[in-house]
Amino acid sequence: MVPEDDIKKGLDFYRIPYDKETISRLCIYLQELKKWNDHINLTGFKELRQIIRELIYDAFFVFAFIANDSSMLDMGSGAGVISIPSAIINSRIKVFSIDSNSKKINFQRHIRRLLRLERFSPIHIRLESIKDIEVDTVIAKGFGGIEDILCKGAGLIKKGGKILMLRGRHEEPVKYPGFNLTDNILYTLPYSSRTYRLFIYTDIQSAC
Repeated sequence: MVPEDDIKKGLDFYRIPYDKETISRLCIYLQELKKWNDHINLTGFKELRQIIRELIYDAFFVFAFIANDSSMLDMGSGAGVISIPSAIINSRIKVFSIDSNSKKINFQRHIRRLLRLERFSPIHIRLESIKDIEVDTVIAKGFGGIEDILCKGAGLIKKGGKILMLRGRHEEPVKYPGFNLTDNILYTLPYSSRTYRLFIYTDIQSAC
């Protein structure tokens, strides 16, 4: 049974509007994630409350920074813990969810069909092979190093777009040609003692 109160508390904490349909869809996603995760290693967390508080709350935190975007790309999306909640909360945003692990993308495609997320596109591909995709924002959580993310992300964002990176507390930002570091935010998720950093890089010349 999905602890709905935990979902609502997270949404309320980040002041994200929601209705019964939103909660229902998030619950279905989490139920399916738990069921698949019992047989396929989609995430290291096994209990639903852990998944919500340690993973889904990250999606809620990030949502404030993409709420007004028309498109986003989740780089190395895994089980879709950033991209799928974003697509559920805002059905108007075009979400590209990219991962090279076919099992994880198959799970995401299952969720797309189940919830009829028409603007959610899970794609099994290596980032270097992507063509003809440009988005307002690229999000990367636990994907490679900062320079690698900026290099790969540069060709995926529109002019003036941004790259959001969810990193460890002690990680330091870097300078990179074509980008400005516009935010370096230290944050702690609700019900957690762990502290993380969000780096936001803004494109200034779309060059890698």
